[in-house]
Amino acid sequence: MTTDNYAEGWKPTTVSIFSLPRFITTPGKIGFSANGSPNCYGSWESPYHKFTKGQTYKARFKVWSSIKDPKKVPSFRFRAEDSTFQTIATLNVNSHGTAESSPTDTVSQTYELIYRPSNSALANGYHLTFDLVNFGAEDDPNAQIMLDSVEIKKVSVYP
Repeated sequence: MTTDNYAEGWKPTTVSIFSLPRFITTPGKIGFSANGSPNCYGSWESPYHKFTKGQTYKARFKVWSSIKDPKKVPSFRFRAEDSTFQTIATLNVNSHGTAESSPTDTVSQTYELIYRPSNSALANGYHLTFDLVNFGAEDDPNAQIMLDSVEIKKVSVYP
């Protein structure tokens, strides 16, 4: 699965008590901008994916930002959720400390989320969520966070 054709079935969602992000679609990418607000939240949700019961998966997300300073990148996260919106796995990315894990305008980052969908997801599958969580005044509220691609693979996990 990639975002090569604009959103490829990914849908934007918001929570009205926060400022709404600007949702961005460009060829090959989807993303957000906090649109000037330090109190912004929004999500891109993927279509539902079928899975093999008991199988472990790895999703690889390639992300870049529009700004040079990684310490100013707004926080974002990735989630795998079942059909009842129960979180299966989550990965938070923030620019605290030295921000070596944050993407910039010249260095994209790849993030991995390993998860095993719950049995409750059998009926409808699971979906992935890409969230913008900009609650920090120290972050650049006009930065763009862009998702280039998502790869999902079955993996073997050994104890």
